[in-house]
Amino acid sequence: MSAPDAELARKARQWLDHADEDLHLARYGLTMIAAPPPYRLIAYHAQQCAEKCLTGYLEKKMDWTAYWFIGCMLMSETTQ
Repeated sequence: MSAPDAELARKARQWLDHADEDLHLARYGLTMIAAPPPYRLIAYHAQQCAEKCLTGYLEKKMDWTAYWFIGCMLMSETTQ
């Protein structure tokens, strides 16, 4: 693996590690005894997990055009 490829793989792994932390928090939230559980925070961390997994995948693939396109789609959804 060349040095640039190794660096991309390292960055992708970092994103996936951060995603794993968010997933852990979302799962923990589901086990809380609070009535009701903090669904808003669980959903937030689940969404963050998905976003960081996608970022890690695109980081490794270096497909920033796709990342930009997905970001534009998400922004148009939230501004309507």
